[in-house]
Amino acid sequence: KAASEFKDKTTAINQLWQTDFTYLKVLGWGWFYLSTILDDYAKESEGYTRSKVCFSDNWFKMRRWEKGLAQIQADREKAREAEAKGRASLAEWVHERHPLCRHITNRQIEDLIASKLVTPEQVRAAGLQV
Repeated sequence: KAASEFKDKTTAINQLWQTDFTYLKVLGWGWFYLSTILDDYAKESEGYTRSKVCFSDNWFKMRRWEKGLAQIQADREKAREAEAKGRASLAEWVHERHPLCRHITNRQIEDLIASKLVTPEQVRAAGLQV
């Protein structure tokens, strides 16, 4: 029996990729091939294709995946930048002991400490629990 999750969990993107290839018979149309690519950490599909011809003859040889992958990478970079900006704002609240600190979640506090934007002492000084 397969496990429901991997023993060594991923901690960042691009550490573990999963793929699945399948084919489906659509009445009146014929067989269609479907493939997905999944980043285990992100838990979202990196791309997919569907085709009336074999996947490897279509998607890989035509290099259709490059444009989609480039867009995904650009979107992820924007998301990373937004996350970094958000973390910096939260860290600033902690440093200033801003009243909005009370809305920072435990997970966000752990993330700020792990990314070394704040220390546990600064968190406690802002009236938050570590």
